[in-house]
Amino acid sequence: YKDYTTHHHNYLKNNQHQLNYWQQKLKNHTPTTIHPNYQRPKTPNYQGKDIQFTINKKLSDQIKQLSKKHNTTNHTTLLTAFIILLTKYTNQQNITIGTPFANRHHPNTQNIIGFFVNTLPIIEKINPQQTPTQLLNQLTQSQLQHQQNQDTPFQQIVELLKQQPDPQKHPIFQIMFSTQSSIFNQQLNHTKTILTNPDFNTNNLYSPAKYDLSLFIDDNTPEFKATCNFSTSLYQTPFIKQLTTHYQNTIKQITKNPNQPIKNLTIL
Repeated sequence: YKDYTTHHHNYLKNNQHQLNYWQQKLKNHTPTTIHPNYQRPKTPNYQGKDIQFTINKKLSDQIKQLSKKHNTTNHTTLLTAFIILLTKYTNQQNITIGTPFANRHHPNTQNIIGFFVNTLPIIEKINPQQTPTQLLNQLTQSQLQHQQNQDTPFQQIVELLKQQPDPQKHPIFQIMFSTQSSIFNQQLNHTKTILTNPDFNTNNLYSPAKYDLSLFIDDNTPEFKATCNFSTSLYQTPFIKQLTTHYQNTIKQITKNPNQPIKNLTIL
């Protein structure tokens, strides 16, 4: 791991091509926030809560089938549904959220013990005339490009914005999305054990919220298990429970009507 960090540090000194990539991406950056139930505190207190829900086996299988049909991952299909949901909730066509990347794409890192995860922004422009299939293909290509440019530390990406930090918000994005298959198999197997343990229920426990909203999905089980973490300083529990229902409805829509314009999809 020490050798890797030295190599990575030296690599970043000549990292201009990746910085150029992120500089270009940030041109379309628009903060994405779901309108809160409460006024945003002047300083974050990180008080949060988890809501757990299950995507039933039939719908989980439909996600797998759609992913296979378009030669993409469950992560990208689930992300497509989440971005469509955010466009419906925010009325924005430019969506910015965060997602963690394993950052183990170099062969020499595969068997090294250490934490390599790098959180990167997903910045996408959505056309309401697009179909879910078109957006899925767009995100598949974007994810591949991100993977090729995942060495850039998040802090360097933040510095590219050249903006004064906002003490009320996390830089660049306030919403996080991640799946078990995309990263946590390699890094956080302990997290998987906790989240899939039927005797462990976090719905009524205090769970710190680093972001406004975070959605984690374990897509390695027959029925996908999901945990939605949210800031209780911003959102009420019934509102978030409704959002998780709307997310599942969005998944149903994109698996049932993958070639219908996004503007015509309903989350109700």
